[in-house]
Amino acid sequence: VAATPVPTSPPRHPHCPMSCNCTADKALCVDTPSVPRRIPAGVSSLIFIEAGFPRLTTGSFSHLQTVSLLFLKSCTFKMIGEGAFDGMTNLRYLFIELSKINYLSKQAFTGLPSLMYLSLAYNDLSGLPVGLLNGLGSLNYLDVSHNPLVCDCRLKWLVDKLLAEEYFSQPFKCAGPAELQDKLSSKLTQDDFDCIKPEFHAFQSMSEVSMRIDAYNKSTTNERNVVVAEPEAGVCSIFTWDHVEFTFKVYNNITAPAVVACTPVQMLTGELFILAAQLYGGTRVFKFDSTKDDFVLFQTIDTIKPSDVETFRIDGTYYVALADGAKGGTSAVYFWDADGNKFTLAQELPNLYREADFEFFEVGNQPYLIMLSSGRHPALYKWSRGGKEFTYQNDISFEEPVAAHTFVLNGDVYLCLTQYIGESKLLRWDASASGFEDFQTFKSRGAMVLQPLRVDEEYYLVLGSDIVMTEVYRWDPQENKFVKSQDMDVKTPRDFKVVTVKPENEDNFLFVASFSEQTEIFRHELVDLSL
Repeated sequence: VAATPVPTSPPRHPHCPMSCNCTADKALCVDTPSVPRRIPAGVSSLIFIEAGFPRLTTGSFSHLQTVSLLFLKSCTFKMIGEGAFDGMTNLRYLFIELSKINYLSKQAFTGLPSLMYLSLAYNDLSGLPVGLLNGLGSLNYLDVSHNPLVCDCRLKWLVDKLLAEEYFSQPFKCAGPAELQDKLSSKLTQDDFDCIKPEFHAFQSMSEVSMRIDAYNKSTTNERNVVVAEPEAGVCSIFTWDHVEFTFKVYNNITAPAVVACTPVQMLTGELFILAAQLYGGTRVFKFDSTKDDFVLFQTIDTIKPSDVETFRIDGTYYVALADGAKGGTSAVYFWDADGNKFTLAQELPNLYREADFEFFEVGNQPYLIMLSSGRHPALYKWSRGGKEFTYQNDISFEEPVAAHTFVLNGDVYLCLTQYIGESKLLRWDASASGFEDFQTFKSRGAMVLQPLRVDEEYYLVLGSDIVMTEVYRWDPQENKFVKSQDMDVKTPRDFKVVTVKPENEDNFLFVASFSEQTEIFRHELVDLSL
């Protein structure tokens, strides 16, 4: 009787990796620690289950040129780097599912000219980079469902493609923002995205450190000139727009040693003065001489250590308030005496302690003046038309202020008070209480100035810091508050000034005074955040 033959397993293909099972055209690999360097020549379908690849980097699959279907399921890698599938010229179907991918290079899928079907379903992707699908000319199906995708401007590019029906796509739910949460991608429209936003972009750097920025109109050309107080250089530098080079250039310099402010007073009579507040040598007044096209010394006001110059006009009279930060200094208000042809003392304000800042504002037709002093609350003064002087009203409840600025928005008067460490505040005038009430707070770390800016119809607050990035907040009328819009990398900012020039079209520039580095200039531009 012949012996019964013992069944045997089919012979293992010599090029089939140990963690894989291979047939003539398929390979199934489980718990594979790395991408196999060799597979049988006829394999066109390659499947990895629970693969232990730490990451996919450039050329990870470049040697698998015959594979037309690649399936990666429940794998451990979390990122796909640039060109991970380069060289897979015959790949038509790519599934990367049920993994924990949270990062894709925008060039993750380059070098795949034949790819028709791409699935990234069931991962941890919150966004997809612009340009991710560039070069995939054969792609007609995309599945990104079951990912925590945030449907904001970063994803608008994909929504645009889906609306244009460039691909068939499995609908996915938006994980955010709040107003679009759980909305299906198939229900999204262009109106769901507001991606054109104004921003300040770096434009030009000057050469000197600075403390204060001001501007005036040149009477002969009506062009905007910018005056920068440069204490180390000991000058008030005057910049104008260069219509040939399309940059700002130095037009004039006024010698002013240790200057902290160069403040213009431009009168309706055509007279133009610049008050140069110097840490020694007093506050010098320079008058523009049109015959010389230059500023000449006109008057010296006795100050010890001026820290701020505030100019304003009440009932047709021009005034200058000088804050003196010296221990024995006297802060005072001066008026333009047309008969005496000079700035004359109008009022000495009580010497509280090292005055740091003045801020003038009006409510209706009533003028007010705020005085900041070291170690006490801001003092509010009200203008008396009968006595033609400021009278003390009350203190504003705020600890350790370093700067004050006011502005008007929608008919309301707001006050910005800066605190170095703690909370800077935005307050709003309450007419019923004849005082300011808290409106919004801003966390401050090393802040030296919370300053309002206006560019056309846009309102901003800029929180300048010596320690962290300068923060720009933009007024949001729907939320009725200022919302952070961008960070700016400027060191030790001390003052901000928006300057509008008309090179060809009207342009708005932001000058930033820096106490430790050069003056920086930014251009105000509209930016498409979806690009």
